[in-house]
Amino acid sequence: MKKIKYLSLAIIAGLLIQLAGCGGNGGYTVTNPIGEISLPNMLALNYTNFDGVRFGDYFPVGENEILEFQVSILTEEGSLAIFMTPEGDDEKIVYQVRDLQTSEFSFTLDEPGQYKLWLEGDNHKGGYTISAIWKEKPKK
Repeated sequence: MKKIKYLSLAIIAGLLIQLAGCGGNGGYTVTNPIGEISLPNMLALNYTNFDGVRFGDYFPVGENEILEFQVSILTEEGSLAIFMTPEGDDEKIVYQVRDLQTSEFSFTLDEPGQYKLWLEGDNHKGGYTISAIWKEKPKK
């Protein structure tokens, strides 16, 4: 009886771990997530497989601000893409980069508004760290 109880708990725990990567925000799966960080100014995750589209992280840009993203990507297999769209207009892509290989780079947004970050993995093995840094626009 104890074996059945422990086996049932192990199965339920395994299902919960798999479902944890499947958000209602796009439909994606993450296998073996390691070291997830989800803060207002930083997203990071390493995994053995990321497949699908993850979205829903919003970043505001104020009237007198520039928002700089610093990105670090680790790609062992598959592909990873990053997109940014204005809130409420998922069809208007204001920034995109596809088929990211292991690299570090940055990009900026300087138009006021609320922006949504999208990550798209195609059997991507590796990880990402994305940091957001708000800066004041230089005075003219």
